[in-house]
Amino acid sequence: MLTPSFLSNLREQVGEEFVRVDDDSRQTYGADALKRGHPPDVVVIPGTTAEVAAIAALCDAHRVP
Repeated sequence: MLTPSFLSNLREQVGEEFVRVDDDSRQTYGADALKRGHPPDVVVIPGTTAEVAAIAALCDAHRVP
């Protein structure tokens, strides 16, 4: 389970509209073309390499794979 502070930090990095926790987004991004996979806890859509680096640093700091 992701903490509210982790989700808040993600939203600060990429913007509210690019952090999705709704079931439709989680299902869409959690499966491959064969509809196999596991829904993620959160979907984050970064727009720059700096945002990707910030997300990776947040995940590391919060021990989120």
